[in-house]
Amino acid sequence: MTGNILFATAVFLTGILNSQTCTNINFEAGNLSGWTITSGTTQILQSNQTMTTCCSTPGSPEALVMTTPFVEPYAGYLPHSPLGGTKVVRLNDSDATTINLGLITRISYPIAVTASTNFQYAISAYVTGLTHPCDDYAYANVRIKNGSGSVVYVNQFMDYSVSTPCGNSAAFTNTIVSRNLAYFCWQTYSVNLTPYIGQNITLEVTAGDCTGWGHAGYCYFDATCTATTPTILPCSISAGIESKSLTNEINIAPNPFSESFNISISDINNAVFEIVLYDVTGKLILNKKNLQNSNNFSLQSLNSGIYFYKIIKDNRPIKTGKLIKE
Repeated sequence: MTGNILFATAVFLTGILNSQTCTNINFEAGNLSGWTITSGTTQILQSNQTMTTCCSTPGSPEALVMTTPFVEPYAGYLPHSPLGGTKVVRLNDSDATTINLGLITRISYPIAVTASTNFQYAISAYVTGLTHPCDDYAYANVRIKNGSGSVVYVNQFMDYSVSTPCGNSAAFTNTIVSRNLAYFCWQTYSVNLTPYIGQNITLEVTAGDCTGWGHAGYCYFDATCTATTPTILPCSISAGIESKSLTNEINIAPNPFSESFNISISDINNAVFEIVLYDVTGKLILNKKNLQNSNNFSLQSLNSGIYFYKIIKDNRPIKTGKLIKE
């Protein structure tokens, strides 16, 4: 009998150890270690409410760990997460205008629930296209699945204001009508995982664009498994990114590049320009301030792949995009 008990205990513990005890669930390692990144594309006649087209493709160009506080194109300065720390993840379109419209980005994290697990998450979400039907709407979504894959918790963020609300539309506290956009700054949620003590569960965080590929949905996210008293700091409202006429004065070429690329700025006018470059895990690759009219960057030793850049003017981001190293 004792042998059977020990065997059963070993099997139980092996199942728990196959999951994680929330290591890097808060991204403080500065990367997405421990998380699984997948993606898909939204499609007409497919429901964004049920996320039927997500997510079978490994990886995503739009899952990026960021250091807070930073300038958010619509909310102004996004402060630290209410859960503490200085790292959060951004999922999906980085500026809600032209980058990867039609994309769905998901990150998943396995959690071994113990008696000491106190799960909380913080989210800030942004959606454009405020007149879509529910099935077509851009969204952010947080859900939890039990060990058998059944959804036991879901919070769907959509701001549908035409008739009957769909999803958690009440979360969206700010609307910029001129930009057809609704958003909310940090909000926190707690989920009681007591019924799943001793079990493995999966946390999924998803952000997706509208099914017509014309409107974006993206979010910032943070989480913890430790009892935490959230400290919510307000976002500072911003007029947003510079107009396209200003961003068009900045040219990055060649893209893709093999050894080096050049940034040309047509008119500096005593402004301070800066470039920040990250890889797909959120690792900082390049940060150069005080750009001139012409700037050459040699990155021969950089691994081939996709990188993400941000051009900053006087502490405000005015242009973002992908840079490909061949």
